[in-house]
Amino acid sequence: VTDNTGQPVSGAVVNSPRSDATTDAQGVALLPLLESGDPYTVTLAGFAPAGQTYSGEAQADLSIVPNTVAGTAVDATTGEPVPGAIIYVYDKTSCQGEACRGSEPAVLVDANADGTFLVEGMPADPQVMIKAPGYSLLFPDALQAGDCNAPYCLQAELQPFEARGFYVPFHYLYNRDLIESRLDLIEQSDVLNAVVVDMKSDYGEIAWEPKNAVAQEIGVYQEDVMSAQEFLAEAQKRGIYTIARFVTFKDNALAEGKPEWALSKKSNPGVLWKDGEDLAWVDPYRDEVRQYEIDLAKELAEIGFDEVQFDYFRFTGQRDHNLLTYSVESTPENRREAISSFSRELMAALKPYGAFTSIDVFGSIILNGNEPLIGQNLADMAQGLDYLSPMIYPQVWWPGTFPGCEEPVQCPYKVIYDSTDIVRDIVPMPTRIRPWLQGYPNNYRTDGPAAGYNYAVPEMMIQREAADDAGAEGWLFWSGGGNFPDEIFGPLPSLAELEAQVRARQGGRSGPY
Repeated sequence: VTDNTGQPVSGAVVNSPRSDATTDAQGVALLPLLESGDPYTVTLAGFAPAGQTYSGEAQADLSIVPNTVAGTAVDATTGEPVPGAIIYVYDKTSCQGEACRGSEPAVLVDANADGTFLVEGMPADPQVMIKAPGYSLLFPDALQAGDCNAPYCLQAELQPFEARGFYVPFHYLYNRDLIESRLDLIEQSDVLNAVVVDMKSDYGEIAWEPKNAVAQEIGVYQEDVMSAQEFLAEAQKRGIYTIARFVTFKDNALAEGKPEWALSKKSNPGVLWKDGEDLAWVDPYRDEVRQYEIDLAKELAEIGFDEVQFDYFRFTGQRDHNLLTYSVESTPENRREAISSFSRELMAALKPYGAFTSIDVFGSIILNGNEPLIGQNLADMAQGLDYLSPMIYPQVWWPGTFPGCEEPVQCPYKVIYDSTDIVRDIVPMPTRIRPWLQGYPNNYRTDGPAAGYNYAVPEMMIQREAADDAGAEGWLFWSGGGNFPDEIFGPLPSLAELEAQVRARQGGRSGPY
């Protein structure tokens, strides 16, 4: 008995109908009672069972193939164990390397808290992929023999990765030249490496032809846009990390197509309730709604995006939910359970496809870790989640929120730094914190010392500095229209220089940094 390299295997058990034996150091087992036509099998821990029929020869040869690998996932720069690593094993006859992303693996195993793992039942020609939040995907070239109590051993050295990018809205997908110009900016930048693009918009429209029957029925696919597959191909050839933004329960298209799944006012039954943007929402309690969103998210992961990011992953901010029609009583406890359980269901459904996951949350939720009105609890939602992206724009905070800063909009460094620090204490590892930064100028304060305090390049770059200093695992810039001053993506001047630019621009008005 030999292994797949031709080396003799000792300790393998050979079973036949007439006798059994165990191979010695030379891989030899003696079966004196074996007769022509008898079947026999060879088994050994860590190897796939093998067998054949005896044909009367004096010596029969059989090769067994290892199907087990043991190893440790470690940080390539520090050598420290990596928490949250997942090991995917594919059959190379089906896919190889990056092409395996979006496919379901033959075997999937979670590493232990110390980074160690044992994968059994691998195909004969395995392709291994290792995924962990905060790191690039790893595709080991080859599995090697070693001293790890398994036929294959693997020291999986993962390279740290932080996404730095900006938002591209859905309407850009109608203009291929515009999309390519934004991707070119990222490719040519020494700072940027990622893009967030609407794939399921605030209106519930999508940029790919769906498999889901309901999505087909209600016509959510926009055929005139640059498709998800086309966008992905353009981004991948530029080496850009792709994040597909997926608006969840604010789903106007689904609400209009399936009004029985949507919210309406109890005082006006049958008429869709709409928010301040004149968009309808669907009922997060309904199984049909949840399955629809899960199915579409799985389709995006199958297409091959590096990450799927969920926004409006919550109930509407309507102050009195009792005014709206839900399929169950909408209490704070029920809302939390609905969002938390949906998060677990969604993460479990996406896990086999190897895409990273992230959820956007309001900045204000970080102050106590939950928001009963909309059903979000950060610790609950972090289970199985790779990245949490709080929207901590300085413009949105109330005066006095941050000690030592009367007007948060005047304290961009402090707001971003302190917010990142606060949320990290709430959200357990291995979920990573990657904030949204304010990439738009508007400040909606019309009175007080912050009135008219709009943002430009220096205030935006100060946020970058703060996120980096606070140890955020990357950052993303938001502007609803997708318009940004390109200068904010250049090399960072010193913080002192940026502060001086702010004071000069704002007529001396600025808060402590």
